[in-house]
Amino acid sequence: MNLNTLSLLQNQELKNIISDFDTIGTDKDLYEYNIFSISKLGTQLEDFHSDIIYSLLNPSGLHNEGNIYLKMFLEFLHNKYSLNEINLNDFKNAEVYRESGRLDISILDYNSKKAIIFENKINNAPDMVDQLDRYFIWCKDRGLEVVGIVYLSLRGLKFAPTMKNGADVFNIGAFSNKSNDIVSGWLIPSIGISKNIENTSLIIQYKKLLTFLGYKSMETELLDDFYKLASDKKIIEQIDKLKELSDKIPEYRMDKLVKEIEDFKPFKKTYRYRENHILYENFFENDNNFKIDIVFEKNGSAFLHFWNPAKKGKEAYLSIKQKLVEINYINNFPKQNEEDIDEISWIGFRKYFDINNYKTMQEVDDEILDFARNFMNELK
Repeated sequence: MNLNTLSLLQNQELKNIISDFDTIGTDKDLYEYNIFSISKLGTQLEDFHSDIIYSLLNPSGLHNEGNIYLKMFLEFLHNKYSLNEINLNDFKNAEVYRESGRLDISILDYNSKKAIIFENKINNAPDMVDQLDRYFIWCKDRGLEVVGIVYLSLRGLKFAPTMKNGADVFNIGAFSNKSNDIVSGWLIPSIGISKNIENTSLIIQYKKLLTFLGYKSMETELLDDFYKLASDKKIIEQIDKLKELSDKIPEYRMDKLVKEIEDFKPFKKTYRYRENHILYENFFENDNNFKIDIVFEKNGSAFLHFWNPAKKGKEAYLSIKQKLVEINYINNFPKQNEEDIDEISWIGFRKYFDINNYKTMQEVDDEILDFARNFMNELK
């Protein structure tokens, strides 16, 4: 192997990028399907997230569960961000407003004269000049003490601009995959206290959306890192060589198997259907014509398929099953439901060797080779 290509495989930065990209991609897929992301438009509107968060925080909201979500949010701030200025008792009579004084969301208690400002930047909206200072003054002019400003971005990586006034500003992530983000610290606990199934469903769906958007952002960040690494012309050439080598692996694995199976009786003929796919055929018995296909997949998995193209539908299935029972091999294949058999030409029994169940492709290759040999011997 070319030494430059080998050095690329040993690059720790690349290893980390590939590992993280694989994990994030898998996790992202789990959360992609949710009621909000079905329409891509909704998540791009600037007010979208503020509307949902406000609807939950508002004690008079349509959820009809009083202040339970607001209380949970205040406890989240108090516990995770050490907002010592926040006395939960100061917000017993809190009211929540949307766009009052142009504040995204404000939590105001006119009895205790305390206020919390909530600025939403999940969609990375730009900061206006002295925006937070103006909000601070707006509250002060109404006799309210601002005990905290929540500056919410998607992953907590966008920081609030420096203020002239001395308010505590807390940069919080909607989803950062940590215990102090909105998803883990507020939405998930809120699911547990919801009394109404519709509210539970809404929070679960919104949690899934924020998680998906967070993972999507992490994926983009990894692509940025990879782009910087791969922008070097020599690295690009090495990556192309690795891809070329990788694409040839299924063919190489098949070459090895073909060399190992020299005696493929009772089959009389072999045919290389594709580079990664071989067919053993012409095993005639009564009115049957049994065949075996072996395929190596790009992801490292492989499978063996035993079938009878001389017959169709249920008749084909029963002939194959009868043969497997006859040689006491039926339990070596996954059980099939006869009711699911359709009128298709490739009905048969398949043994799948999933790479996820093995440490290496070599183990997969060794096992499918042993299985194919033993199976052919029993068929003789």
